[in-house]
Amino acid sequence: MRTQILALAVNDPLAMPCFVRRMAEALALVAPTQAQAIGIGRFELGEPLLAKLRQPCCSSLVDTLSEIRGRTVLVSCHATTRSLHAYDVAPFRYRNWLYCQAGPVRTFPPEERERLAIPTYIEKNIRGTTTPEVMFHHYLAFLHRQGLLGGETNDLGPLRKALSNALSLDELWFQGDKREASLVVSNGEMLLGASLERPVYYRQLNGLEDCPDCGDGDEAPSGNHAHVRGIALVDTDRLPSPEWQTLGPNRLFQVDRNLQLESFAL
Repeated sequence: MRTQILALAVNDPLAMPCFVRRMAEALALVAPTQAQAIGIGRFELGEPLLAKLRQPCCSSLVDTLSEIRGRTVLVSCHATTRSLHAYDVAPFRYRNWLYCQAGPVRTFPPEERERLAIPTYIEKNIRGTTTPEVMFHHYLAFLHRQGLLGGETNDLGPLRKALSNALSLDELWFQGDKREASLVVSNGEMLLGASLERPVYYRQLNGLEDCPDCGDGDEAPSGNHAHVRGIALVDTDRLPSPEWQTLGPNRLFQVDRNLQLESFAL
């Protein structure tokens, strides 16, 4: 199974539909019509919500996401020929955290969980059998040990360090294969992620002009939203368009509350 991911964040939740339509070229790459399932995680009033969609209802991801009014959205697109359980479809949720991962998805050996020292109250949240879900809960275990599981911190350094530590067990996560994966985790206030031996593409907007949903007709509101700022990150097989930039392989990245992107060597 191969998974692709998309993360969107804007400063104005009401502008998410406008931002989604501006990113339509990337959405077309993330959600090919042959995808068997798509998972959507979003934050509304600080509460993480999940939706798991199957074809053909998720054939138009632009229309689906345009219904969302929220500051942060994570999308996971699953292309596979085998049957999928809903609990194997990312994003995965724990309290106020959402997580999704792109790349090959494998079954995690149950006997290897003992090596991870995940607290029982966190491990009970694991419902599926895939490596990304176990990796997410391994990250949560690091946050637990540092007292950061609530996610209420303005300093992203400790959260970033915990993610780096969680990724260090290559022999478990990738079982000798290439680390061709990327991942994103969010608590609704920020985004953290990593690109592993494959690039992640991103696009930032500072102001949105000629909005396709606004400004039609003399009595319609202006189609220019100068106040809107947003960022989109995507793992696809190619650059969506020339407006997008490349975040190279083997990087940690973070997007803070002000939607500023920073990256660090992994």
